[in-house]
Amino acid sequence: MNCQKINQIPINQFLFSLNIGPVKISGGTLRYFSPLRKESTPSFDVSLTKNVWIDRGTGEGGTLVDLCCRLENISVSEVVKKFNNDSFSFRQHKYSTETDNTMHYKVLSKELLKEKRLCDYLEERAIRLPVAKRMVKEYRYSLNGRNYFALGIDNIKGGAELRNKYFKGTLGPKAISYYRGNNDKVLVFEGFLDFLSHLSYSKKEQTSSHIIILNSTNNTLAAKEQILQLPKNMEVFLFLDRDEAGKRSGQVFQNLDRKIIDMSYIYKGYNDYNEMLMSKPKIKKSKGMSM
Repeated sequence: MNCQKINQIPINQFLFSLNIGPVKISGGTLRYFSPLRKESTPSFDVSLTKNVWIDRGTGEGGTLVDLCCRLENISVSEVVKKFNNDSFSFRQHKYSTETDNTMHYKVLSKELLKEKRLCDYLEERAIRLPVAKRMVKEYRYSLNGRNYFALGIDNIKGGAELRNKYFKGTLGPKAISYYRGNNDKVLVFEGFLDFLSHLSYSKKEQTSSHIIILNSTNNTLAAKEQILQLPKNMEVFLFLDRDEAGKRSGQVFQNLDRKIIDMSYIYKGYNDYNEMLMSKPKIKKSKGMSM
């Protein structure tokens, strides 16, 4: 292994192998008590998306190799050498170079939405509660021995896509979510909050259209394959984010042998459907929103 390969190892997995678990999850960031020093208030953050760390108490930060150098007080070359043999104590754990930030989660329950803090979060996002209670579940889950709760929907591979005020992630395998409809329309959303925003905006609690939720733009090709399994007369309506990732995803769908309609004009001037909805919490039903 070289530095590049070592730095592909998720830092949260590495810390888990040392029996170090997070005390808080906040928007893709895990917060720990610093493993580099004693402290009474946790200030050591790990970014799940960037796979880097920062000790906010000292201002230090970096990659996994940097962290190993600090933990063991050794050079970069010594870290690489120790990773390539069994002399490192933490090397006893078998690491995966594929990022899997959910491998230590466990589902405790899945039930009807009733947790007040989740309902409050939905109201903050301008989502109508009757819509949410019909379409999402309340998940209780554990992470490294600590219990949490979140809104969730199932995906087609048996995983659960979760979201609360402080966390967005997946339990189990990442995949699209698909809801079969009974008309000739397919509505495609990036995340389930966008889907709930559509229903809230159109003053509906459900839809007769087929629904595909990407759960990540990395699942665009899987969504395309799902559409190809449906009849050719299907019209595909895209409700994707207006950022670069959403535009790239939209281009993939434009290559389909189907009628494709870009619906992002509804939230022109905003990044996504929910951002627009939050700016207009009392908006009236829009024309042409009968899907």
